[in-house]
Amino acid sequence: IVVEPAEADIVAGLAQSPGQPAEHLLAGGVDLVDPMGGDEHVLQLGKVGDPLEDPILEVARVGEVERAVEADGGDVLVTPGAVQIGLSARTDLPGARALVDCLAQLGHRGEIVRPPKGVLHFKTACSLLDEETVLVTRPMAEAGIFQRFRQIILPEGEEPAANALRVNDTVLVSSAYRQTIDLLTDARYQIEPVNTSEVEKIDAGLSCMSLRWFRS
Repeated sequence: IVVEPAEADIVAGLAQSPGQPAEHLLAGGVDLVDPMGGDEHVLQLGKVGDPLEDPILEVARVGEVERAVEADGGDVLVTPGAVQIGLSARTDLPGARALVDCLAQLGHRGEIVRPPKGVLHFKTACSLLDEETVLVTRPMAEAGIFQRFRQIILPEGEEPAANALRVNDTVLVSSAYRQTIDLLTDARYQIEPVNTSEVEKIDAGLSCMSLRWFRS
C-alpha cells in the first residue's frame, strides 16, 4: 500500500490477471477492500474519509476494462495538478489508460509518462520533495518528465536514494547515501536517515513500506 502526500483524495484498486492478487494504487487515501466480487476486470476508485474516524466513506465501481490489465503503485506519483503514471514491466499502457479514465471520472487528471530504460518502477528514480521540487536521477531528469518542477539531481552512484519519502516537513532518505543527505540538507530540507539495506535486497525502497495518512 502506497499513499502519496498530495492534494488528491482518491483511492484506486486495480486487479491483475486472473489468479493474481489485486494491486492497490492510492493517492491521498487508503484502500482497504479488494475489487468488488473479485472481478479481475473491474477498476475501482472512490472517495475516502478520515482514516481515524471513517476509514472508508465510499468505494465505488466507476469503470470497467475489457481485459485484465496491470498497474503497480510503484509507478504512480501524485503531484500537484496530475497523477503521473509511469509505464514499466508491472504497469502496461492499457492499465495506465484505464486508471487515467477512472481518475477523470472523479475530477482528477492522470498523466502517462515513459521513464528512461533501466528503471524498475517510476518511483525508483524520483520522489516528490515538495509541491515544486522533485528528487531525480540524472537519466530521469534528462527524460524531460519533470520540466515544470525544480529538479534536484542525485550524485552519481547514489541513484537508489531517489526513492525518498516525505512525511509532513521531514524527508526520509536511505542512510547509505551520505552525499544525497548532504545535498538535501544544504537545500534546507529536514532529513531523517533510515537504514534501508534489507529492503534494498528485494529491490524495494522507502515508498514501498509507506502507509501515510493525508489530512486536509
